[in-house]
Amino acid sequence: MKVSINWLRDYVDVDLSPQELAEKLTMIGLEVKTISETKDKKDVILDIEITPNRPDCLSVLGIAREIGTITKGKLKRKRKKIKNKKLKSKTEIKIEIQDKKGCLRYTGKLIENIKIKPSPEWMQERLFNLGLRPINNVVDITNYIMLEYGQPLHAFDFDKIKSMRVIAHSAKDETCQERQSSIVKKTKKITIRKAKAGEKIITLDNEEKKLNEQILIIADSQKPLAIAGVIGGKGSEVDENTRRIFLESAYFEPAGIRKTSRKLAISTESSYRFERGVSLEGVGLASERAVELLEELAEGKLEEVVQTVEKKRKEKKINLRCGQIQRILGINIPQEKINRILRDLEFEIISQNRESIKIKVPYFRSDVFNESDLIEEIARIFGYENIPIAMPKIEISYFNEDKIKLVSKRVKKVLISSGFKEVITNSLISKQSLAKEDKENERIISIANPLSAEQEIMRPKLFFNALDILAWNFKHKIEAAKIFELGRVYYKNKKKDVCEDKNLLLAMFGKDRKLDFYSLKGAVEKLLLSLGISNYTFEKNKSSLFSKYAACLKVDKRKIAILGKVNRNILTYYGLEEKNVYICEIAFKELINLVDFQKKFKPISKYPAVQRDIALLLKNDIACEKIVSLIRAAGGELITNISLFDIYEGEQVPLGYKSLAFSIEYQTNKKTLTDEEINTIDAEIRQQLFIKLGARGR
Repeated sequence: MKVSINWLRDYVDVDLSPQELAEKLTMIGLEVKTISETKDKKDVILDIEITPNRPDCLSVLGIAREIGTITKGKLKRKRKKIKNKKLKSKTEIKIEIQDKKGCLRYTGKLIENIKIKPSPEWMQERLFNLGLRPINNVVDITNYIMLEYGQPLHAFDFDKIKSMRVIAHSAKDETCQERQSSIVKKTKKITIRKAKAGEKIITLDNEEKKLNEQILIIADSQKPLAIAGVIGGKGSEVDENTRRIFLESAYFEPAGIRKTSRKLAISTESSYRFERGVSLEGVGLASERAVELLEELAEGKLEEVVQTVEKKRKEKKINLRCGQIQRILGINIPQEKINRILRDLEFEIISQNRESIKIKVPYFRSDVFNESDLIEEIARIFGYENIPIAMPKIEISYFNEDKIKLVSKRVKKVLISSGFKEVITNSLISKQSLAKEDKENERIISIANPLSAEQEIMRPKLFFNALDILAWNFKHKIEAAKIFELGRVYYKNKKKDVCEDKNLLLAMFGKDRKLDFYSLKGAVEKLLLSLGISNYTFEKNKSSLFSKYAACLKVDKRKIAILGKVNRNILTYYGLEEKNVYICEIAFKELINLVDFQKKFKPISKYPAVQRDIALLLKNDIACEKIVSLIRAAGGELITNISLFDIYEGEQVPLGYKSLAFSIEYQTNKKTLTDEEINTIDAEIRQQLFIKLGARGR
């Protein structure tokens, strides 16, 4: 939007230099892109970037209003009030709006005795400086008003509008007795309608445009006169022979004008403004200002103000809370200053008290809808640079996420990072899946009307579903697989009540050297440690589902899981006899009760650690876990780590015995341990092992 400083001075006193004015306009949201002098250096042109939500600033009057606010200057208005006049000629004018959604307000004025001539030099200069080519006084006036008020106008050559012949009869003629009394009248009808398919129009730039049913036009009784809101037609153009004009001022729906402009590839100053929205009240104000100039510069005479078809604008009233201004802006602005800003922007203050101000929004501010919009207006005029920079106060509240969801997320993250893939299986399985587990028959829940043999019962374990998944992978030539599932299980308790729980299952198979029982045990240990569970033990266990390589997982002497190598008979049933399959199923409910996410700090000792190895000969039925527990009990707090690094069965080892070698690490945070202290503890450990487990040294 280009605007002349000299033109602005017609409406507001501008005492600032162009550079200072440009800076102030930019600071209130009207960015000035360029400042340029005219060729005669008598005027300065500002090129202002107008945001789409401020159509009121697409005019000299709108920019002047903003300048008056920031310079505390009063806006000057000089406008005559045009009175409606009755038709003096025999020609009658009618307006019909067929598309009432596309045209909300339309008014026309008939002006006679027009003398077409060049417009005054001052007007031509202003138009030329703002990028418009002067044509004649009538066309230049419509363009001048569009730039001044932001309301596009259009002038039709009234005599080029086709008339309709209407015969009116006298009262006597209605009895058909006196035909001589009939009067022939001419009626010119202006219709605002959608174009018909195939209709064409030659526009003012001599381009023929084919129209369709989506394009809004202005038409007479025979043909289109103009493309509404975009461009006029050649057939009703004002030229040197024009003596009467029909002056149009209207409000056209923005979306429709935008579609028409894109469809026909025509963009004009008029369409640019209609697309962004003009004000309903501005339709009449701009028309009256144009008549004033036409009478002054074209010697025209207003003969009639045609009936205005309109839709009234709903008044917008907003309650502005003073406390809300301070809360959002972070600064206390005096109420007197707030009132001045609002009045300068032409907002009407209806009522006020210490707590709130009731505001009436002016007709031209279509972008203001609520309290936040008003606060934004106050902020930009008060000056963003005057609002101190401060970090907003943020109240941090703890989000108490459901523990089950939290643990589930952690479990999945740890297992996926360990190479496991999550699976989801059906809660219904076949009875045949339990053929090898007789104990389950008393606990199972049968379906009364199963859809198929594969969906006869509700699964009491995830165990059988996992075997189905692994069998499918094996049949498809998968060499190794690691899966897990977190799903629900269903069973009957001792009282025959139906119960529902959640279990976590880990399963794997692969080449013997890569995946074995200890691979599964290691994955379970990693999971437990990630959940903050450290006081766990593994004990040897017997189950019809597993072979001799089976153990139960206990935490605080509470059994929460069983893991091991799946029984060969069960594997054969599933077609997995060629593989060694390892499975662990954990009671998830029990696991959740043991989880501890609290971080515990343990300082690193500044004193060195000492390692001692111990080799023992023990019976095969003695579990490693029992040996480690006994070593820790005998060594006390000085033992920081125990690891088994060798197991041997064979020559030089008696039948029924095994050789185990442990590495024990001693360390304290208080001092460096001496050989004498370590030897004493080592001797105590050996003695306890010999006495309680019958161990022998090697």
